[in-house]
Amino acid sequence: MVIVGLVLLIACSNVANLLLSRAAARRQEIAVRMALGAGRGRLLRQLLTESVLLGLLAAFSDSCSGTRDVSFLWSLRPAEYAQNLAESQD
Repeated sequence: MVIVGLVLLIACSNVANLLLSRAAARRQEIAVRMALGAGRGRLLRQLLTESVLLGLLAAFSDSCSGTRDVSFLWSLRPAEYAQNLAESQD
């Protein structure tokens, strides 16, 4: 469980670094939008919307791939285990 937690922590830090680097790269775009009259609230809503959309898409794709992976792993179980499982449900 500790190893799984560490891998999850590394993955989260990678995503956070990607978001931070993207925000740094968009600094000029944000400055132009503010110069054209966009308020701080509007910019904040736009950035928050993009982050939430990114999170939802990631959660959806991970759920789909997780379901597929569990089905694949379940198909690799030994025949003896499948037989014992079928007998215990009767």
